[in-house]
Amino acid sequence: MKKILLIPLTILLATTSFAQQRIKQKALLANVGIEAQNLNNRFNSPITYSGVGFGGSLGYVSTDYNKSYQEVRLSASIAKLMPLYINPNNYNPIDVFVSSVNVELQYRYTHKVYDFSEKFKLYAGGCAMIDFGLRNNSTLGNGSTDINLSLMSLGASAGMSYKLNQRMNFGFFLDLPLLSFIYCTHYLGGVAIDEKLEFRIASLGSYQKIATDLFWEFYLKNGNGFRVSYDFSVINNTNNQKITIGEHIVYFGFLFNLSKPRQ
Repeated sequence: MKKILLIPLTILLATTSFAQQRIKQKALLANVGIEAQNLNNRFNSPITYSGVGFGGSLGYVSTDYNKSYQEVRLSASIAKLMPLYINPNNYNPIDVFVSSVNVELQYRYTHKVYDFSEKFKLYAGGCAMIDFGLRNNSTLGNGSTDINLSLMSLGASAGMSYKLNQRMNFGFFLDLPLLSFIYCTHYLGGVAIDEKLEFRIASLGSYQKIATDLFWEFYLKNGNGFRVSYDFSVINNTNNQKITIGEHIVYFGFLFNLSKPRQ
């Protein structure tokens, strides 16, 4: 009888020990969220479009808050954007819209550079991104399809983490690509005049994407956890389309633990 009682007690102690001594964490991250997006394609139209949609992401997180933080994530979102300012006497706003699809692959690696305390730490490192954006304008909304493609962007990343208690963490990271290899098309009045593919190297001044990630994590005793995050990003491309895209998205996610309890 004593042996039977010792089994669940041993399991409880092991999971509690994992929650209290957890320093390293490897997990799969699955997110679903609601996004708000703003679009201003000054080359096509002076009209600013805005709307809401849905997004999701899958990723892998490897953290050692006393040493480093790294994450790789594949995310996608879709939204229907409507004009913010339009004269209803000229057009029916329902007929003027933009369908927007965005896909991003992102990798971030940061290393601890300073700790203010045992709970509050700063990180710095680098990031890499691949971005694809497709926007299909309605016939009355210039009737064109725009593609925003960054085959590879390399840049800097920085962030901080604050350990609220044994089970909860708060984090913030900012990614700033400095050099990008992008796809360009030649436009005239919003219409592509050259079908051939053209790629060029773009610097921070002509193509930039600023991405931030603010999150709160709560871990269970078995190492799985929940994450609520707010992501904001803005793309500014002045190479050919003179386009600015701003995106806000609130994610609700689950962390599937891949780490074993420490002995």
